[in-house]
Amino acid sequence: MGTTYLHAVASLDGYIADEQDDVGPLHDWYFNGDHPLVTDDHPDVHGAPFRVSAASADYVRGLWSRQKVLVVGRHQFDLTDGWEGHPPASDPVVVVYLMLGDPEVVIQGDGVLHVRYPVHRGR
Repeated sequence: MGTTYLHAVASLDGYIADEQDDVGPLHDWYFNGDHPLVTDDHPDVHGAPFRVSAASADYVRGLWSRQKVLVVGRHQFDLTDGWEGHPPASDPVVVVYLMLGDPEVVIQGDGVLHVRYPVHRGR
């Protein structure tokens, strides 16, 4: 069985962007460091133009190098123009734009919450 990692960024109110679709200080850490995510040693990471701190660079490079698929919302995909075919963290990209309904399964385990939603094919 494979391992699933979730790397999500959201503010405490549950939103990523403000009313003008600006992520502002929530994503400042992607641009306020001295270490580019793409280097000669790490060409497989799609991180340009991200420049982060040393600790963040090591963590994000490791996370993104294991990532097999990027799941994003339709609005973010549209705002970034699909990263012009070069997503920051992974190929392929799955774009989610149907609202989540009620989960089919919710099970609380020891240190984990299992939640499974039905998948509905898009338009």
